[in-house]
Amino acid sequence: MIAANSRPPVSFPEDFFLVLGGALLQKAQEQQHEVLAVSVDHHHAHVLAKLPIDRSEIKRIVGTWKQHASHAVRDRLPGRVWASSGDPIRVTDRGHQLNVFNYIVRHGNQGAWVWTFRDG
Repeated sequence: MIAANSRPPVSFPEDFFLVLGGALLQKAQEQQHEVLAVSVDHHHAHVLAKLPIDRSEIKRIVGTWKQHASHAVRDRLPGRVWASSGDPIRVTDRGHQLNVFNYIVRHGNQGAWVWTFRDG
């Protein structure tokens, strides 16, 4: 059986992109995680970061980032901001890492807010 999601998808206004992305980045850096790239657009975010191998630990860590970002916009966007799950992808080698990094950066071509380690 498949349950349908009864909530409409959240669409972030453009002025939220920086706030949400900055909050995700800030929390990750506060937790001492190495972040290489972040993007946020109207419907989703991507983060390329060095995280532990354990999948449940990844979900816990990313959950703290999402909570921090939600709190940053809750005065203007109350309620649920993020989907209940994300699908972390394990980067397998340097080539894969470069592909993921470039994929995230290319979101800027479609209007997303993008940050990379080059931005400081």
